[in-house]
Amino acid sequence: MRLWEWLAATALGALVVWWFGWSWWALPGGVLIGVAALTVLNLGYGALQGLRPYREIRRFTRMDALLERSDAHAGARGEAERLLLQAYGLCRRVARSRPRRRVPTLVHTCAMQAEMLLRVAVRLVAFHRYDEAVFVTREAVALRHLGEDGARAEDLGRLFTAVGAGFYRAGRAADALAPEREAVSVYRGMVTSGHLAEPALADSLHSLAITLSSLDDRAGAHGAYQEAVDLYRALAAHEPPEGELRRDLARTLRNLACHLERQGRAGEAADALAEADLLDRA
Repeated sequence: MRLWEWLAATALGALVVWWFGWSWWALPGGVLIGVAALTVLNLGYGALQGLRPYREIRRFTRMDALLERSDAHAGARGEAERLLLQAYGLCRRVARSRPRRRVPTLVHTCAMQAEMLLRVAVRLVAFHRYDEAVFVTREAVALRHLGEDGARAEDLGRLFTAVGAGFYRAGRAADALAPEREAVSVYRGMVTSGHLAEPALADSLHSLAITLSSLDDRAGAHGAYQEAVDLYRALAAHEPPEGELRRDLARTLRNLACHLERQGRAGEAADALAEADLLDRA
């Protein structure tokens, strides 16, 4: 038992002794009664926690149905938005019931909810509901950290990327930063665990670099650009001249050159442009 549980048991034991008018020599027995009562309460709480994933899955299923119906009414914007706001209401309920620490029995459920919340966030951005999308994205980030699930990593990375891109296109680069960083984190974890996610990691780093550059975080942008370029170089080395990754490398080098030019590093910018031109001519 933890310290606070012993203190609670002692307080409960003292209350029992006082209530029944026993001698204070009976306090140890009262403490044992308190320990037994707390044990029963903990067991009951554990049983309720065991049922929680099933409640959350029902909520997940309902939210999924709302999103499918909103897609079906995409032509009728008003109805689609009404259904989307119902899904947002469910997101707020998920946020209120989110565990504050990692619970092993809820790991899969948290990852599943993070994916669903991101699907809602993508649609909220499309409907220009930016404040709601920021809230939902923040909750998805928290749920992702409570429930790392390798089976859902690729989908989470794709959805974080989509949310970040939506914010950036809407001119909200500061809001794009958190989901783009999460996308990088997801793909980096996949690469570390042996998945072939290097192209996705390079692409997410490139997007993050563009956002950081627009926010005038020069050091952060340069680091992200450089890591993306290094990854693309390693990948493009095994591709034919007309390969897609070589075009991605050239595009990243051109953006890096623009970034370096704004920093007054004309020589490095010229080198990056020369390498990009060489790739385009190959």
